[in-house]
Amino acid sequence: MKKKLLFCCLLLSFVATPYSVRAEETEVVIQLFEIGGSGLIGGDDPCGNPTQEGDVPPIPTQFHATITGNALEVTVDNTNSTNLIVRNASGNVVVNSQFVSLTSEFLSTSGNYSLEIHNGGLTLVGAFSVQ
Repeated sequence: MKKKLLFCCLLLSFVATPYSVRAEETEVVIQLFEIGGSGLIGGDDPCGNPTQEGDVPPIPTQFHATITGNALEVTVDNTNSTNLIVRNASGNVVVNSQFVSLTSEFLSTSGNYSLEIHNGGLTLVGAFSVQ
């Protein structure tokens, strides 16, 4: 009886947490590419020295996106409002969210996806697969 109860508890804990990352799932970094027009970057340090005064535009190195199993995570190292758009292979928008600093999204369907990250005047794009 104790074994059946333990099994049921383990099964329920697994079923009740579908967003958890299993140990065998590997985090994959999504390569991001900047798109859009070119322009002059303001300030003395175009790489975004944090001690520089004045408005410093977002730079591509402030963005990081990973996929681990079905969990997509995007982090941004600035305080601007960021818009994340994820499309499936058919071009349908499956995620359209606004966040600051960090967001995690669960993609329930396996397949190929593209993402867009909009922050300030910067737009980054990438592609990834969910197994």
